[in-house]
Amino acid sequence: VEHGSENGPRIGADFQAKLPACLPKPSRERTKKKVDDSIEEKSEDVEEESEDETQDWTEDDKAAFDRGMKDFTKDFGVMARQIPNFYKKNKKSHELVNYYYRRYKKSEPYKQWKAFMAGDPYDEGIVTRERRARQQAKDKDSENGSR
Repeated sequence: VEHGSENGPRIGADFQAKLPACLPKPSRERTKKKVDDSIEEKSEDVEEESEDETQDWTEDDKAAFDRGMKDFTKDFGVMARQIPNFYKKNKKSHELVNYYYRRYKKSEPYKQWKAFMAGDPYDEGIVTRERRARQQAKDKDSENGSR
């Protein structure tokens, strides 16, 4: 095989890439300051954006979010696709995440959801599915008994 031919391998000093000179490594303090400044700028931008995003939530949106938390746990992508309040308004999963951290986690419904997830049906006055089913069975029995 002839080196450098059209179809053959290109091996040897004539075929090595010419690399540019390396830049000197930046100092650690300079890099850390750039990163810190960048993080501060981004966090300020995120706070301003997400604060605005969570303020336009209606009471229906909040109730739908609470129901979604019980049905889909914290799968915000599924909530955005499955709950009419969100997909009709074209709310994205990141907007639901912002709402969760900015508003919901500081609310009374969050405490109730935590109790719901822990399986404590009586904490914070939550009526869980199991308790609802027992109540419906009782109601059905009492209806059958009164006929």
